[in-house]
Amino acid sequence: HHRHTNDAMFAEGEQLIVEPPPGAPTRKRKTLSWRSIVVVVIVATVLAVVCAAVVATLLLYKPGGADSSFDAAPIDAHLQQLQAIADQHNGSRAAGTTGYEASIQYVEKVLKEKTDYKLWRQDVPVGVFSVSGTPVFRQVGPSARDFTYITEFMVMRSSGSGEVTGTVFNVNNFGCAVDDYTNYLLGNVALVIRGGDCTFKQKIAVAAQLNVTAVLVYNEASYAGPVDATAGNPNMLAFGLTYAIGYHLHETAGAIVYMKGETVFTQVLSPNLIAEINKGSTTSTIVVGAHIDSRDGVAGINDNGSGTAALLEIAVQLLKSSVYDEIKNHVVFGWWTAEEGGLHGSRYFVQQRATYNFDIAATVNLDMLASPNYAHAIFTGSSAPGTSDLLKTGCTRIEQLFTEYCNLTSTPYVLSKYANSSDYGPFVDVNIPANGIEGGAGGLKNVNQRAMFGGLANTAYDPCYHTTCDTLDNINYDALAFESKATDYVVKQLSIQTELKQFLASSNCVGVKCQR
Repeated sequence: HHRHTNDAMFAEGEQLIVEPPPGAPTRKRKTLSWRSIVVVVIVATVLAVVCAAVVATLLLYKPGGADSSFDAAPIDAHLQQLQAIADQHNGSRAAGTTGYEASIQYVEKVLKEKTDYKLWRQDVPVGVFSVSGTPVFRQVGPSARDFTYITEFMVMRSSGSGEVTGTVFNVNNFGCAVDDYTNYLLGNVALVIRGGDCTFKQKIAVAAQLNVTAVLVYNEASYAGPVDATAGNPNMLAFGLTYAIGYHLHETAGAIVYMKGETVFTQVLSPNLIAEINKGSTTSTIVVGAHIDSRDGVAGINDNGSGTAALLEIAVQLLKSSVYDEIKNHVVFGWWTAEEGGLHGSRYFVQQRATYNFDIAATVNLDMLASPNYAHAIFTGSSAPGTSDLLKTGCTRIEQLFTEYCNLTSTPYVLSKYANSSDYGPFVDVNIPANGIEGGAGGLKNVNQRAMFGGLANTAYDPCYHTTCDTLDNINYDALAFESKATDYVVKQLSIQTELKQFLASSNCVGVKCQR
Protein backbone atom coordinates (compact mmCIF):
# COMPACT_ATOMS: atom_id res chain seq x y z
CA HIS A 1 0.00 0.00 0.00
CA HIS A 2 1.03 3.58 -0.58
CA ARG A 3 2.97 5.27 2.23
CA HIS A 4 2.45 9.01 2.62
CA THR A 5 5.40 11.23 3.49
CA ASN A 6 5.55 14.95 4.12
CA ASP A 7 8.46 17.36 3.79
CA ALA A 8 8.95 19.15 7.13
CA MET A 9 10.78 22.30 8.10
CA PHE A 10 12.99 21.78 11.12
CA ALA A 11 14.27 24.51 13.41
CA GLU A 12 18.05 24.82 13.54
CA GLY A 13 19.68 24.64 16.96
CA GLU A 14 21.61 27.59 18.33
CA GLN A 15 24.80 27.42 20.35
CA LEU A 16 24.94 29.50 23.52
CA ILE A 17 28.40 31.02 24.16
CA VAL A 18 29.01 32.43 27.62
CA GLU A 19 31.76 35.05 27.98
CA PRO A 20 32.91 37.11 31.00
CA PRO A 21 31.17 40.49 31.25
CA PRO A 22 33.17 43.54 30.15
CA GLY A 23 35.39 44.87 32.91
CA ALA A 24 35.32 41.65 34.94
CA PRO A 25 38.36 41.43 37.25
CA THR A 26 41.15 39.04 36.26
CA ARG A 27 43.22 36.98 38.64
CA LYS A 28 46.94 36.20 38.53
CA ARG A 29 47.78 32.54 38.12
CA LYS A 30 49.05 30.72 41.18
CA THR A 31 51.37 27.71 41.14
CA LEU A 32 49.72 24.66 42.77
CA SER A 33 51.57 22.45 45.25
CA TRP A 34 51.70 18.69 44.68
CA ARG A 35 49.19 18.23 47.50
CA SER A 36 46.79 20.62 45.79
CA ILE A 37 47.26 18.78 42.53
CA VAL A 38 46.39 15.45 44.19
CA VAL A 39 43.27 16.99 45.74
CA VAL A 40 42.23 18.50 42.41
CA VAL A 41 42.72 15.17 40.64
CA ILE A 42 40.64 13.32 43.24
CA VAL A 43 37.86 15.90 43.18
CA ALA A 44 37.87 15.95 39.38
CA THR A 45 37.65 12.16 39.28
CA VAL A 46 34.70 12.10 41.69
CA LEU A 47 32.94 14.86 39.77
CA ALA A 48 33.53 13.04 36.51
CA VAL A 49 31.93 9.87 37.88
CA VAL A 50 28.98 11.79 39.33
CA CYS A 51 28.48 13.81 36.14
CA ALA A 52 28.69 10.69 34.02
CA ALA A 53 25.99 9.08 36.14
CA VAL A 54 23.79 12.16 35.90
CA VAL A 55 24.27 12.45 32.15
CA ALA A 56 23.53 8.75 31.72
CA THR A 57 20.34 9.18 33.73
CA LEU A 58 19.25 12.13 31.63
CA LEU A 59 20.13 10.44 28.36
CA LEU A 60 18.07 7.47 29.42
CA TYR A 61 14.99 9.59 28.83
CA LYS A 62 16.20 11.67 25.91
CA PRO A 63 15.79 10.75 22.25
CA GLY A 64 19.08 9.30 21.11
CA GLY A 65 19.85 7.97 24.58
CA ALA A 66 19.92 4.47 25.97
CA ASP A 67 16.14 4.16 25.97
CA SER A 68 15.28 5.77 22.66
CA SER A 69 14.73 2.25 21.37
CA PHE A 70 10.98 2.54 20.82
CA ASP A 71 10.41 0.93 17.45
CA ALA A 72 7.39 2.20 15.51
CA ALA A 73 7.81 -0.36 12.72
CA PRO A 74 5.69 -3.13 14.37
CA ILE A 75 2.70 -0.76 14.46
CA ASP A 76 2.25 -1.37 10.72
CA ALA A 77 1.61 -5.09 11.32
CA HIS A 78 -1.15 -4.22 13.81
CA LEU A 79 -2.73 -1.85 11.28
CA GLN A 80 -2.67 -4.57 8.65
CA GLN A 81 -4.49 -6.88 11.05
CA LEU A 82 -7.13 -4.22 11.79
CA GLN A 83 -7.63 -3.68 8.05
CA ALA A 84 -8.02 -7.44 7.55
CA ILE A 85 -10.57 -7.54 10.36
CA ALA A 86 -12.59 -4.76 8.75
CA ASP A 87 -12.42 -6.52 5.38
CA GLN A 88 -13.76 -9.71 6.97
CA HIS A 89 -16.60 -7.93 8.78
CA ASN A 90 -18.47 -5.83 6.23
CA GLY A 91 -15.88 -3.06 6.22
CA SER A 92 -16.55 -1.97 9.80
CA ARG A 93 -15.10 -2.17 13.31
CA ALA A 94 -17.84 -0.10 14.98
CA ALA A 95 -18.95 -0.79 18.56
CA GLY A 96 -21.55 -3.54 18.75
CA THR A 97 -20.37 -5.27 15.57
CA THR A 98 -18.46 -8.49 14.99
CA GLY A 99 -15.63 -6.38 13.59
CA TYR A 100 -15.31 -4.63 16.93
CA GLU A 101 -15.19 -7.91 18.87
CA ALA A 102 -12.52 -9.24 16.49
CA SER A 103 -10.47 -6.07 17.05
CA ILE A 104 -10.64 -6.51 20.83
CA GLN A 105 -9.68 -10.18 20.52
CA TYR A 106 -6.65 -9.30 18.42
CA VAL A 107 -5.32 -6.79 20.98
CA GLU A 108 -5.98 -9.31 23.78
CA LYS A 109 -4.08 -12.01 21.91
CA VAL A 110 -0.99 -9.83 21.41
CA LEU A 111 -0.96 -8.70 25.05
CA LYS A 112 -1.31 -12.27 26.34
CA GLU A 113 1.54 -13.45 24.12
CA LYS A 114 3.96 -10.58 24.79
CA THR A 115 3.25 -9.22 28.29
CA ASP A 116 2.44 -10.37 31.81
CA TYR A 117 -0.05 -7.53 32.37
CA LYS A 118 -3.32 -7.99 34.19
CA LEU A 119 -6.02 -8.01 31.50
CA TRP A 120 -9.71 -7.46 32.05
CA ARG A 121 -12.77 -6.46 30.10
CA GLN A 122 -15.28 -3.87 31.24
CA ASP A 123 -18.73 -4.21 29.69
CA VAL A 124 -20.19 -0.82 28.80
CA PRO A 125 -23.91 -0.19 28.12
CA VAL A 126 -23.93 1.41 24.69
CA GLY A 127 -26.77 2.70 22.56
CA VAL A 128 -25.70 1.81 19.04
CA PHE A 129 -26.95 4.52 16.68
CA SER A 130 -27.77 4.05 13.02
CA VAL A 131 -29.60 5.93 10.27
CA SER A 132 -32.42 4.15 8.50
CA GLY A 133 -32.90 4.88 4.81
CA THR A 134 -31.66 8.05 3.16
CA PRO A 135 -32.31 11.31 5.03
CA VAL A 136 -33.72 14.29 3.13
CA PHE A 137 -32.73 17.94 3.47
CA ARG A 138 -33.85 20.66 1.10
CA GLN A 139 -34.53 24.36 0.95
CA VAL A 140 -38.14 24.98 -0.07
CA GLY A 141 -38.29 28.77 0.12
CA PRO A 142 -37.86 31.42 -1.06
CA SER A 143 -36.16 29.27 -3.72
CA ALA A 144 -35.83 25.50 -3.97
CA ARG A 145 -32.61 23.53 -3.59
CA ASP A 146 -31.82 19.91 -2.65
CA PHE A 147 -28.79 19.13 -0.49
CA THR A 148 -26.73 15.95 -0.80
CA TYR A 149 -26.49 13.48 2.09
CA ILE A 150 -22.95 12.78 3.35
CA THR A 151 -21.19 15.43 1.27
CA GLU A 152 -23.34 18.44 2.26
CA PHE A 153 -25.20 17.28 5.37
CA MET A 154 -25.16 14.47 7.93
CA VAL A 155 -27.59 13.27 10.57
CA MET A 156 -25.82 14.05 13.83
CA ARG A 157 -25.09 10.96 15.91
CA SER A 158 -27.56 10.15 18.69
CA SER A 159 -30.05 12.48 17.02
CA GLY A 160 -33.74 11.71 17.02
CA SER A 161 -36.10 10.94 14.16
CA GLY A 162 -38.44 13.47 12.66
CA GLU A 163 -39.97 15.27 9.69
CA VAL A 164 -39.92 19.05 9.92
CA THR A 165 -40.63 22.09 7.75
CA GLY A 166 -39.70 25.43 9.25
CA THR A 167 -38.18 28.86 8.82
CA VAL A 168 -34.47 29.09 9.57
CA PHE A 169 -33.63 31.06 12.72
CA ASN A 170 -30.06 32.36 12.96
CA VAL A 171 -28.90 31.71 16.51
CA ASN A 172 -26.71 34.44 18.00
CA ASN A 173 -23.09 33.71 18.94
CA PHE A 174 -22.47 29.95 19.23
CA GLY A 175 -25.74 28.75 20.72
CA CYS A 176 -24.11 27.91 24.03
CA ALA A 177 -26.62 29.86 26.15
CA VAL A 178 -30.37 30.47 26.25
CA ASP A 179 -29.73 34.17 25.67
CA ASP A 180 -28.39 33.31 22.21
CA TYR A 181 -31.98 32.47 21.20
CA THR A 182 -33.46 35.95 21.70
CA ASN A 183 -36.58 36.39 19.50
CA TYR A 184 -36.76 32.69 18.63
CA LEU A 185 -40.24 31.70 17.44
CA LEU A 186 -41.62 28.24 18.17
CA GLY A 187 -41.61 26.16 15.00
CA ASN A 188 -38.43 27.71 13.62
CA VAL A 189 -35.41 25.54 12.75
CA ALA A 190 -32.35 26.74 14.66
CA LEU A 191 -29.15 27.36 12.65
CA VAL A 192 -26.01 27.48 14.80
CA ILE A 193 -22.32 27.54 13.92
CA ARG A 194 -19.73 25.15 15.31
CA GLY A 195 -17.41 26.41 18.05
CA GLY A 196 -17.62 28.52 21.17
CA ASP A 197 -17.09 27.44 24.75
CA CYS A 198 -19.46 24.48 24.62
CA THR A 199 -19.69 21.03 23.08
CA PHE A 200 -22.08 19.94 20.34
CA LYS A 201 -24.16 18.15 22.97
CA GLN A 202 -24.42 21.35 24.98
CA LYS A 203 -25.62 23.25 21.91
CA ILE A 204 -28.35 20.67 21.36
CA ALA A 205 -29.25 20.66 25.07
CA VAL A 206 -29.77 24.44 25.05
CA ALA A 207 -32.01 24.10 21.99
CA ALA A 208 -34.00 21.30 23.64
CA GLN A 209 -34.46 23.43 26.75
CA LEU A 210 -36.29 25.97 24.56
CA ASN A 211 -38.36 23.32 22.73
CA VAL A 212 -36.67 24.11 19.44
CA THR A 213 -38.24 22.15 16.58
CA ALA A 214 -34.97 20.98 14.97
CA VAL A 215 -31.33 22.07 14.83
CA LEU A 216 -28.84 22.65 12.02
CA VAL A 217 -25.19 22.89 13.10
CA TYR A 218 -22.78 24.08 10.42
CA ASN A 219 -19.02 23.94 10.27
CA GLU A 220 -16.65 26.84 10.66
CA ALA A 221 -14.77 27.86 7.52
CA SER A 222 -11.64 26.05 8.69
CA TYR A 223 -13.35 22.62 8.54
CA ALA A 224 -13.97 20.49 5.48
CA GLY A 225 -17.21 18.60 4.95
CA PRO A 226 -20.35 18.63 7.09
CA VAL A 227 -20.37 18.52 10.89
CA ASP A 228 -20.18 14.86 11.90
CA ALA A 229 -20.63 14.93 15.66
CA THR A 230 -22.80 13.67 18.50
CA ALA A 231 -26.08 15.44 19.28
CA GLY A 232 -26.81 13.25 22.28
CA ASN A 233 -30.57 13.78 22.25
CA PRO A 234 -32.84 11.04 20.81
CA ASN A 235 -35.80 13.45 20.90
CA MET A 236 -34.25 16.18 18.73
CA LEU A 237 -33.75 15.99 14.96
CA ALA A 238 -30.31 17.50 14.29
CA PHE A 239 -28.35 17.73 11.04
CA GLY A 240 -24.70 18.74 10.58
CA LEU A 241 -23.92 20.96 7.57
CA THR A 242 -20.89 22.13 5.63
CA TYR A 243 -19.76 25.70 6.14
CA ALA A 244 -20.90 26.60 2.62
CA ILE A 245 -24.46 25.35 3.14
CA GLY A 246 -24.70 26.89 6.61
CA TYR A 247 -23.43 30.23 5.38
CA HIS A 248 -25.86 30.13 2.44
CA LEU A 249 -28.84 29.58 4.75
CA HIS A 250 -27.57 32.18 7.21
CA GLU A 251 -27.44 34.80 4.46
CA THR A 252 -30.76 33.85 2.83
CA ALA A 253 -33.54 35.99 4.30
CA GLY A 254 -36.61 33.96 5.22
CA ALA A 255 -35.07 30.62 4.23
CA ILE A 256 -37.45 27.71 4.72
CA VAL A 257 -36.15 24.14 4.95
CA TYR A 258 -37.55 20.61 4.94
CA MET A 259 -35.82 17.94 7.05
CA LYS A 260 -36.54 14.23 7.29
CA GLY A 261 -34.49 11.59 9.08
CA GLU A 262 -35.13 8.24 10.74
CA THR A 263 -32.71 6.99 13.38
CA VAL A 264 -32.48 3.70 15.25
CA PHE A 265 -30.99 2.97 18.68
CA THR A 266 -30.07 -0.54 19.83
CA GLN A 267 -28.87 -1.16 23.38
CA VAL A 268 -25.87 -3.50 23.62
CA LEU A 269 -23.00 -4.26 25.98
CA SER A 270 -19.68 -3.44 24.33
CA PRO A 271 -16.39 -3.97 26.21
CA ASN A 272 -13.50 -1.73 27.08
CA LEU A 273 -10.22 -3.67 27.28
CA ILE A 274 -7.92 -2.83 30.19
CA ALA A 275 -4.28 -3.86 30.74
CA GLU A 276 -2.46 -3.06 34.01
CA ILE A 277 1.27 -3.32 34.55
CA ASN A 278 2.33 -5.23 37.66
CA LYS A 279 4.18 -2.46 39.48
CA GLY A 280 4.09 1.19 40.49
CA SER A 281 2.20 3.21 43.06
CA THR A 282 -1.54 2.77 42.58
CA THR A 283 -2.18 6.08 44.33
CA SER A 284 -0.77 7.89 41.29
CA THR A 285 -1.87 5.86 38.28
CA ILE A 286 -1.37 6.96 34.68
CA VAL A 287 -4.10 5.90 32.25
CA VAL A 288 -3.01 5.72 28.61
CA GLY A 289 -5.96 5.24 26.30
CA ALA A 290 -7.22 5.03 22.72
CA HIS A 291 -10.63 4.23 21.30
CA ILE A 292 -10.58 1.00 19.36
CA ASP A 293 -13.92 1.40 17.56
CA SER A 294 -14.39 2.82 14.07
CA ARG A 295 -17.21 4.88 12.65
CA ASP A 296 -20.08 2.68 11.49
CA GLY A 297 -19.46 1.25 8.02
CA VAL A 298 -15.78 2.22 7.74
CA ALA A 299 -12.50 0.47 8.54
CA GLY A 300 -11.20 3.44 10.53
CA ILE A 301 -7.49 2.70 10.11
CA ASN A 302 -6.41 6.22 10.98
CA ASP A 303 -9.46 6.90 13.17
CA ASN A 304 -8.58 5.16 15.32
CA GLY A 305 -6.62 2.15 14.20
CA SER A 306 -3.55 4.35 14.45
CA GLY A 307 -4.12 5.10 18.14
CA THR A 308 -5.15 1.51 18.85
CA ALA A 309 -2.04 0.02 17.23
CA ALA A 310 0.37 2.61 18.68
CA LEU A 311 -1.03 2.06 22.17
CA LEU A 312 -0.61 -1.70 21.78
CA GLU A 313 3.04 -1.36 20.78
CA ILE A 314 3.78 1.20 23.53
CA ALA A 315 2.33 -1.26 26.05
CA VAL A 316 4.32 -4.20 24.68
CA GLN A 317 7.63 -2.36 24.45
CA LEU A 318 7.36 -0.71 27.89
CA LEU A 319 7.77 -4.09 29.57
CA LYS A 320 11.04 -4.70 27.67
CA SER A 321 12.47 -1.20 28.08
CA SER A 322 15.20 -0.19 30.52
CA VAL A 323 12.76 2.29 32.06
CA TYR A 324 10.50 -0.50 33.33
CA ASP A 325 12.74 -1.22 36.31
CA GLU A 326 12.59 2.46 37.30
CA ILE A 327 8.81 2.88 37.10
CA LYS A 328 7.39 4.56 40.19
CA ASN A 329 3.76 4.93 39.13
CA HIS A 330 1.18 2.36 38.10
CA VAL A 331 0.32 2.41 34.39
CA VAL A 332 -3.04 1.31 32.98
CA PHE A 333 -3.63 0.93 29.24
CA GLY A 334 -7.22 1.26 28.03
CA TRP A 335 -8.82 0.52 24.67
CA TRP A 336 -12.17 2.31 24.77
CA THR A 337 -15.40 1.32 23.09
CA ALA A 338 -17.97 3.56 21.40
CA GLU A 339 -16.02 6.80 21.23
CA GLU A 340 -17.71 7.40 17.91
CA GLY A 341 -21.13 7.21 19.54
CA GLY A 342 -20.30 9.82 22.19
CA LEU A 343 -17.23 8.80 24.30
CA HIS A 344 -19.25 6.04 25.98
CA GLY A 345 -16.35 3.73 26.84
CA SER A 346 -14.03 6.29 28.41
CA ARG A 347 -16.93 8.01 30.18
CA TYR A 348 -18.06 4.72 31.75
CA PHE A 349 -14.48 3.94 32.80
CA VAL A 350 -14.24 7.32 34.54
CA GLN A 351 -17.66 6.96 36.14
CA GLN A 352 -16.64 3.61 37.65
CA ARG A 353 -13.27 4.83 38.98
CA ALA A 354 -14.28 4.54 42.65
CA THR A 355 -14.46 0.74 42.21
CA TYR A 356 -10.87 0.32 41.02
CA ASN A 357 -7.86 -0.52 43.18
CA PHE A 358 -6.00 2.48 41.78
CA ASP A 359 -6.36 6.27 41.85
CA ILE A 360 -6.01 8.06 38.50
CA ALA A 361 -3.54 10.96 38.50
CA ALA A 362 -3.33 11.68 34.76
CA THR A 363 -4.22 10.35 31.34
CA VAL A 364 -2.61 10.42 27.91
CA ASN A 365 -4.88 10.06 24.87
CA LEU A 366 -4.03 8.60 21.44
CA ASP A 367 -6.43 9.49 18.63
CA MET A 368 -5.60 9.81 14.91
CA LEU A 369 -1.81 9.72 14.91
CA ALA A 370 -1.37 9.06 11.19
CA SER A 371 -3.36 11.74 9.36
CA PRO A 372 -2.11 11.95 5.74
CA ASN A 373 -2.00 15.77 5.73
CA TYR A 374 -0.93 16.01 9.36
CA ALA A 375 0.15 18.75 11.71
CA HIS A 376 1.61 17.62 15.04
CA ALA A 377 -0.95 19.18 17.40
CA ILE A 378 -0.67 19.23 21.20
CA PHE A 379 -3.40 20.55 23.49
CA THR A 380 -2.52 23.73 25.32
CA GLY A 381 -3.18 23.13 29.01
CA SER A 382 -4.52 26.61 29.69
CA SER A 383 -7.48 25.85 27.39
CA ALA A 384 -8.65 22.89 29.49
CA PRO A 385 -12.38 23.27 30.25
CA GLY A 386 -13.67 24.46 33.59
CA THR A 387 -12.18 26.75 36.20
CA SER A 388 -9.81 24.43 38.06
CA ASP A 389 -6.32 25.93 38.11
CA LEU A 390 -4.95 22.57 39.28
CA LEU A 391 -6.43 20.86 36.21
CA LYS A 392 -5.02 23.47 33.85
CA THR A 393 -1.59 23.22 35.50
CA GLY A 394 -1.61 19.43 35.22
CA CYS A 395 -2.65 19.55 31.57
CA THR A 396 0.10 22.10 30.96
CA ARG A 397 2.72 19.88 32.62
CA ILE A 398 1.84 17.04 30.22
CA GLU A 399 1.80 19.52 27.33
CA GLN A 400 5.33 20.57 28.33
CA LEU A 401 6.55 16.97 28.15
CA PHE A 402 5.21 16.66 24.61
CA THR A 403 6.74 19.97 23.53
CA GLU A 404 9.99 18.98 25.24
CA TYR A 405 10.17 15.88 23.06
CA CYS A 406 9.47 17.97 19.96
CA ASN A 407 12.23 20.40 20.92
CA LEU A 408 14.71 17.62 21.70
CA THR A 409 14.09 16.15 18.25
CA SER A 410 13.94 19.54 16.46
CA THR A 411 10.41 18.78 15.28
CA PRO A 412 7.80 21.53 14.78
CA TYR A 413 4.43 21.40 16.50
CA VAL A 414 1.28 23.49 16.91
CA LEU A 415 -0.94 24.02 19.94
CA SER A 416 -4.68 23.40 19.80
CA LYS A 417 -7.57 23.92 22.20
CA TYR A 418 -9.46 21.24 24.09
CA ALA A 419 -12.84 20.50 22.56
CA ASN A 420 -13.77 17.38 24.58
CA SER A 421 -14.37 15.60 21.28
CA SER A 422 -12.14 12.63 22.12
CA ASP A 423 -11.63 10.32 25.08
CA TYR A 424 -9.66 12.80 27.17
CA GLY A 425 -12.99 14.61 27.67
CA PRO A 426 -14.49 12.50 30.49
CA PHE A 427 -11.21 12.71 32.41
CA VAL A 428 -10.83 16.49 32.30
CA ASP A 429 -14.54 16.79 33.13
CA VAL A 430 -13.69 15.39 36.59
CA ASN A 431 -10.45 17.41 36.85
CA ILE A 432 -8.03 14.62 35.90
CA PRO A 433 -5.19 16.16 33.83
CA ALA A 434 -5.05 14.86 30.26
CA ASN A 435 -3.24 15.60 27.03
CA GLY A 436 -2.04 14.02 23.82
CA ILE A 437 -0.63 14.62 20.36
CA GLU A 438 -2.66 14.12 17.20
CA GLY A 439 -2.40 14.59 13.45
CA GLY A 440 -5.78 16.20 12.85
CA ALA A 441 -9.23 15.24 11.55
CA GLY A 442 -11.61 17.25 9.39
CA GLY A 443 -10.10 20.69 10.00
CA LEU A 444 -8.19 22.46 7.25
CA LYS A 445 -4.41 22.86 7.27
CA ASN A 446 -3.46 26.52 6.97
CA VAL A 447 -0.60 28.07 5.01
CA ASN A 448 1.66 28.41 8.06
CA GLN A 449 1.20 24.73 8.90
CA ARG A 450 1.99 23.84 5.30
CA ALA A 451 5.33 25.63 5.73
CA MET A 452 5.98 23.71 8.96
CA PHE A 453 4.88 20.20 8.00
CA GLY A 454 4.52 20.07 4.23
CA GLY A 455 1.35 18.69 2.69
CA LEU A 456 -1.50 20.76 1.25
CA ALA A 457 -2.87 24.03 2.59
CA ASN A 458 -6.66 24.57 2.69
CA THR A 459 -7.11 20.80 2.69
CA ALA A 460 -8.33 18.59 5.54
CA TYR A 461 -5.70 17.00 7.78
CA ASP A 462 -7.50 13.74 6.99
CA PRO A 463 -9.62 13.97 3.81
CA CYS A 464 -10.86 10.43 4.55
CA TYR A 465 -12.09 11.28 8.05
CA HIS A 466 -15.17 9.12 8.83
CA THR A 467 -15.39 7.85 5.25
CA THR A 468 -14.79 4.52 3.54
CA CYS A 469 -11.38 5.61 2.22
CA ASP A 470 -9.94 5.53 5.77
CA THR A 471 -7.93 2.39 4.99
CA LEU A 472 -4.26 1.45 5.07
CA ASP A 473 -3.75 3.73 2.07
CA ASN A 474 -4.77 6.66 4.27
CA ILE A 475 -1.88 6.24 6.72
CA ASN A 476 1.04 8.68 6.91
CA TYR A 477 3.81 6.57 8.43
CA ASP A 478 6.07 9.55 9.16
CA ALA A 479 3.37 11.14 11.32
CA LEU A 480 2.54 7.81 12.95
CA ALA A 481 6.15 7.07 13.88
CA PHE A 482 6.81 10.49 15.39
CA GLU A 483 3.57 10.83 17.34
CA SER A 484 3.92 7.28 18.68
CA LYS A 485 7.47 7.98 19.86
CA ALA A 486 6.41 11.27 21.43
CA THR A 487 3.61 9.52 23.32
CA ASP A 488 5.95 6.74 24.44
CA TYR A 489 8.38 9.39 25.74
CA VAL A 490 5.68 11.20 27.73
CA VAL A 491 4.30 7.99 29.23
CA LYS A 492 7.77 6.99 30.41
CA GLN A 493 8.44 10.46 31.81
CA LEU A 494 5.24 10.34 33.85
CA SER A 495 5.82 6.78 35.00
CA ILE A 496 9.18 7.54 36.63
CA GLN A 497 8.21 10.65 38.60
CA THR A 498 8.82 10.07 42.31
CA GLU A 499 5.98 12.41 43.28
CA LEU A 500 3.71 12.43 40.25
CA LYS A 501 0.87 14.48 41.70
CA GLN A 502 3.32 17.09 42.95
CA PHE A 503 4.97 17.08 39.52
CA LEU A 504 1.60 17.73 37.86
CA ALA A 505 0.70 20.48 40.31
CA SER A 506 3.93 22.45 39.94
CA SER A 507 5.34 24.52 37.12
CA ASN A 508 8.96 25.03 38.18
CA CYS A 509 10.57 22.23 36.21
CA VAL A 510 10.12 20.40 32.93
CA GLY A 511 10.84 16.80 32.03
CA VAL A 512 14.52 15.86 32.04
CA LYS A 513 15.32 18.97 34.08
CA CYS A 514 13.28 17.66 37.02
CA GLN A 515 14.68 15.65 39.89
CA ARG A 516 13.90 11.99 39.35
